[in-house]
Amino acid sequence: MRLIANVGLKYWSHGNKGSVSLMFFLTLPLIINLLEEWSLNYFLMCAPKTCKNFRCLCTGEKGTGKSTQNPLHYKSCLFHRDVKDFLVQGGDFSEGNGQGGGSIYGEFFEEESFAVKHNKEFLLSMANRGKDTNGSQFFITMKPTPHLDGHHVVFGQVISGQEVVREIENRKTDAASKPFAEVKKTKALPNSF
Repeated sequence: MRLIANVGLKYWSHGNKGSVSLMFFLTLPLIINLLEEWSLNYFLMCAPKTCKNFRCLCTGEKGTGKSTQNPLHYKSCLFHRDVKDFLVQGGDFSEGNGQGGGSIYGEFFEEESFAVKHNKEFLLSMANRGKDTNGSQFFITMKPTPHLDGHHVVFGQVISGQEVVREIENRKTDAASKPFAEVKKTKALPNSF
């Protein structure tokens, strides 16, 4: 597997409080079915455990999940939910419909920090079923979504390839926001951290 590392530092403003933290970022290209790429910055200082979970699910390095008995890997995982002008969601590697998944820490793990707000588009955040139920599912915001603050952990941002994410968002869906056409994350080229 080819590893690509792009390590750096970035300042991030935390909402309206004016406080600023120094954060490390890494770029992770993900290749979508038509070999289109998008890259992410991880917010390691705010959510190191969440970032590690995501990275390990990209590489598949943790083997098989205890709760699902499925490989802990995003390979061929669907973006199973698209809500126009809200979010695109994926990461359910076991069921493919939003009902499954798991984490490298067991079935679920707790929220680390709500320091980064859902204040812009293209933020990467954990999907969950309530408090301390983070697993493998994640979503990308398509606009500011402040009503998600305090409920979902933001752990990254799409920094390039936003047009690919918009293509995913603009797919036709049924009444339950399930896309008619599949988009799979077919390969991930992760960084180590």
